[in-house]
Amino acid sequence: MVTQIRHKLLNIPCMLVNFVNSRAYDSEVLHQYSKCCLDRVRYKKICEKCDKEVLNPDILKGTDNEHILTIEQQERLKEKLDNQTIEILSFELQTENFFTEKIPFTLIQKSQLILPSISKGYKKKDISIFLSFCEALKELEVYCKVKYTSRAKEHYGIITAKDNNLIFIELPFSNRLNYDNINKLKTAVENENCEANLKDFAKDYIKSNLKEIDYSTITEKKAILIKQYLEQAINPNELKEEKEIENPFIEKWNKN
Repeated sequence: MVTQIRHKLLNIPCMLVNFVNSRAYDSEVLHQYSKCCLDRVRYKKICEKCDKEVLNPDILKGTDNEHILTIEQQERLKEKLDNQTIEILSFELQTENFFTEKIPFTLIQKSQLILPSISKGYKKKDISIFLSFCEALKELEVYCKVKYTSRAKEHYGIITAKDNNLIFIELPFSNRLNYDNINKLKTAVENENCEANLKDFAKDYIKSNLKEIDYSTITEKKAILIKQYLEQAINPNELKEEKEIENPFIEKWNKN
């Protein structure tokens, strides 16, 4: 399905591409199997009242049992929400400290590359309009606040031109921020102080371990461990357990 960037009468076909391939994680999932037959265990949807299994065609949606949508209402709602659109809410100037002030890294949910649409029946004129729009944003140093609707779900975020790319950065809606819980947890330790000698030890520890690492050499330990255990399941042998390494800070704390 083609996504549209929209603002008033402006309508630009585009497509969003994930920077990270989330499907790669599927190969690492351990499924559930029964002890009796060593067969797959699936998830069933059960009605809480009559304890019967419910199939997808027999499931209705609503906020509670007094406000349940009919099948027709669900279809109409899905049609209205599932338009695959990026609605531009505003154009704003991109300040010098844009990437620290406007989009603190702690709030970034996801980032995606936006490319011109090359789906069936695309027009070269649409690609030209897309590229012109990107260049205009870059030269004017302007970014867009947007609402992206996909698969009946709304996402808030910004569109910015960076390193010759047009990027969508998803941010949380304000009502989903977890600040109350964070502040409560921070208050629980606000009267604690760091030890002066431990701080000096920490600085020396960090300085002595300063080094650069090649990103391409970093592997996922979970995938390696799962593979190792699965191989052991076929050819049982004693697994070599890693020795637990003592925490140098605990050792320093005990000495004090």
